[in-house]
Amino acid sequence: MIKKLLSIVTTIIAITFSNATLAAESLPFGYAQMITLEVSDPAALLAAMQKFRSSPLGMKNPSGVSLNQFYANGESEATHSIVVTYPNAAAIDAARAMNMGSKEWAEAGATFQAVTDNASASLSTLLNAKIKEGAVTSANPVSMNIALSVSDPSAFMTAFNKLWDSGAANAFPGNSYFVNVLANGESAVTHAVVFQANDMATLLDGMEKLQSSADMAAYLKNASSFRTIVSRTVGINVWSSPMPSN
Repeated sequence: MIKKLLSIVTTIIAITFSNATLAAESLPFGYAQMITLEVSDPAALLAAMQKFRSSPLGMKNPSGVSLNQFYANGESEATHSIVVTYPNAAAIDAARAMNMGSKEWAEAGATFQAVTDNASASLSTLLNAKIKEGAVTSANPVSMNIALSVSDPSAFMTAFNKLWDSGAANAFPGNSYFVNVLANGESAVTHAVVFQANDMATLLDGMEKLQSSADMAAYLKNASSFRTIVSRTVGINVWSSPMPSN
């Protein structure tokens, strides 16, 4: 059974974020729903998603969508995740009203039921993001999600912001994202940090340098007093459909 659900991004997981210095209203989305699935026929699932998103209804949806495959996710039986992003809460309501009762949505849903199992879902909001122009150009970038359970939000944010703004964090050769998990069932996850790069070699080399840095050592000195790492997962983006520009 799926034990834990990470939030994203994944983006998380290959979702498009904006620079951390931008105002909140400038970020490309406000909320993200992540669904984890055990998929028996990935090709059929992808075809159903592509068909819906290319339909007139799908193209009008005020959301972005990505399909991602887990490369390493511990004991979880989930094989894939779907991340749906929205610019604001009103867009969640608009998409739901638009899709419910439609032929296109029902058709896609029938395929989902036929080829997936063990679905879980979370809702998150993007707190911060760093995008390096031209750093992630692959159609199938890889990401590492670090899910956290924060027990002392004030101490955590003070220490995390210092790490986030550090030279070691800024040197990561890709994009990085920080999210707050608003709803996640019985999971203890409250926050997640996502690191995204063009390929596995770049991701793992970048993570090794960050983890071994003096900035990380300073952060970790008291980290156990205000947060616990719940899980780490690595995934690869299979397909993405961006949020409409207007």
